[in-house]
Amino acid sequence: MLFAAALPSIAIGDSPLKQLRYEIKELEREQLVKFKGLVRREGDTLYLKTRSGKDAIFKDTAENIDYIDLETYQFIDYLPEHDLYFLRIFVYQSDWVLMISGKTGEKTHIIDPPMISPNKKWLFTVPSEEDFSGIFIWRINDGEFSKVLAHKPKEYAIYSFIKWKGNKTIIISKETHPKGKLCPHTNTMIVPVTLRYEKDNWHLYEDLRPDAVECIQY
Repeated sequence: MLFAAALPSIAIGDSPLKQLRYEIKELEREQLVKFKGLVRREGDTLYLKTRSGKDAIFKDTAENIDYIDLETYQFIDYLPEHDLYFLRIFVYQSDWVLMISGKTGEKTHIIDPPMISPNKKWLFTVPSEEDFSGIFIWRINDGEFSKVLAHKPKEYAIYSFIKWKGNKTIIISKETHPKGKLCPHTNTMIVPVTLRYEKDNWHLYEDLRPDAVECIQY
């Protein structure tokens, strides 16, 4: 995972806004020093250097508007191998990660912090919230990124990351409701899932053998 230590559980609405913004500035201070010359903060605004010579600018909203409309940004990391910036954006009672290209300035939202492959060519995430549940993979290269997999389940499913196994295999698990003859006496089952990069695409394999599935009663 990128920047895991920089993502404490804080959110707009949980504490006074001024306190939250103070905490954010304290959390990002070390990263701003580490990447001085590439990213800087001036008051409520972050400036990210891009190859075009024009900064990508992210400005917090004013403090005197409704909480529901508030946005606050935190610089969390920079991936020099691919010229990619990562910000955390806070909105009311929620937050997510924003990935910005230092080459083009293009940006995309990532619901949960991504896991990076050992060779740093893939980003992978499985959102922990049911409303955003799914499996998402991006290919990253020299300041550019492209989403190559967006798997959204048609039924209740919460995925959890376990590990990368090399650069072309990802081991995860899937929490879902029992079906068929699997776990008939419980309300939840955990299914082992493997993602493999084969023939230029990512493929998903679920292990539905009775001895592989874990049955749980909540």
